[in-house]
Amino acid sequence: MIIDFHTHTFPETIAAYALKKLTDLGKIKPFGLATEKDLSEKMLDAGIDKSVILNIATKVEQVEVINRYCINKENDSLIFFGAMHQDYANYSEEVNFLYKNGIKGIKMHPEFQGFFPSDKKLYPLYKALSDNAMIIVFHSGKEEFFEKDEYFSHPKHFAAIHEDFPDLKMVLAHFGAHGMFEEAKELIFGKKIFVDISFDLTKNNISLLNQLLQFHSEDYILYGSDWPWRDLKEYFHLVESADISKTVLSKILGDNARKLLALKV
Repeated sequence: MIIDFHTHTFPETIAAYALKKLTDLGKIKPFGLATEKDLSEKMLDAGIDKSVILNIATKVEQVEVINRYCINKENDSLIFFGAMHQDYANYSEEVNFLYKNGIKGIKMHPEFQGFFPSDKKLYPLYKALSDNAMIIVFHSGKEEFFEKDEYFSHPKHFAAIHEDFPDLKMVLAHFGAHGMFEEAKELIFGKKIFVDISFDLTKNNISLLNQLLQFHSEDYILYGSDWPWRDLKEYFHLVESADISKTVLSKILGDNARKLLALKV
């Protein structure tokens, strides 16, 4: 089973607008329409069995809208994660609601949402997620859409969270910290923290995956593309071509994610 743990879509009614807004912001070319239909078609063409769709609430009022949209989706190949905002009034209530409705996790993006992940005010959220054995995916490291002197998503914040919530199922995107591999090597690698390998690989730096495997357990690495910001089929084939054993590749491309998501074979 091949699982892409890092994709993004928007509802059909706003997909074109949202994609253009993000494209104009970052001058990054999308490789698709960012709709569920387009993703499903590209998955079929690429040979990917399931994709995790990560949602982000940039405003408090978006949290419940996104989450109620997600719980009403039924699709065997698409796994919808919920959203949360740092200023939402009742973390536990919403997390319990998601859990009871079969949602396996949430995504947060400190750069777009504007918060430090290690802020203690978020600890009730992490406790609620941990108590329900739910997953939290974080954008980690620098942000491709804009440059800053200081990033909310520095890996030091996730190291602090892990220290206080060692059982929290945390996934850090982009090799543990986009553009901060050395910092991730010092603060994240070697710990029981999942990292995905989305976005950062190219034909010229495929060895980055081998470098990651030198410092981080193969059991805590997840395949992800970051579609539509990467070509779904091309990125998958790029990882397939990596000079690593079939056993390790199988773990990265799906086995680890299947276990984390508690999916049946």
